[in-house]
Amino acid sequence: MTFATAINCTDSRLQGPTIHYLKDHFGVQFIDTIIEPGPNRILAEQKDKEKLSSILVRLKISIEKHESSQSAVIGQMAATEMYCIEPEDVMEQESKYLDILKDAETFDMTDSKLHVNCGEKMLVFVQQ
Repeated sequence: MTFATAINCTDSRLQGPTIHYLKDHFGVQFIDTIIEPGPNRILAEQKDKEKLSSILVRLKISIEKHESSQSAVIGQMAATEMYCIEPEDVMEQESKYLDILKDAETFDMTDSKLHVNCGEKMLVFVQQ
């Protein structure tokens, strides 16, 4: 039996597709899942030592007990909590952004910027 580990957001919409993608991408039979709200931020900022430690302890268990050899961190790039009416065109902007993002092919991190290559377009995210 072969395993990989997904450190995944609690949003259930991500979990099924993540498991299918990682099985194919990593060529493994099973995916151990570590579920945590906002894992990207916890791991990137490393400020919440308790949550960080919890994720790492669970990852260690997956590595030691299932010999998980690969892992991936999955979280939402963007989330809308409600329909926004201000500024006037914000929902149109979000729709355009998500249309571009669905064509994501590759990404690169340089100088605290995430560059996402989306076919003919490039999205750049800057940490603030």
